[in-house]
Amino acid sequence: MSQFKIDRGEMDNLSKALDCLCDDYDDVDIPKRPPWPFGNPTTAVAYEAFTKDASERTEALSEWCDDTSDAVSDTSKMAEATDDEWAREFTFEAEKFQ
Repeated sequence: MSQFKIDRGEMDNLSKALDCLCDDYDDVDIPKRPPWPFGNPTTAVAYEAFTKDASERTEALSEWCDDTSDAVSDTSKMAEATDDEWAREFTFEAEKFQ
């Protein structure tokens, strides 16, 4: 393997780790406010805002992990397709790049 080639195994591991994070964020269970009175009305309003924000954040994190995993896979495939070409370029005129 040329020293210029991307480590496909490392990229696959990164992509899988991001997929696992995506699944973890999808599985986050944000507790709802209990149906009985919840202390001071201000506390109830704050808790509603917290749960809404937490839900939006976990959805955004899950989507980011999914999109980034796809980007890592695509980049890995594209880089693998051009690695040999770049390796030939660097080794053909090695002194040019030093």
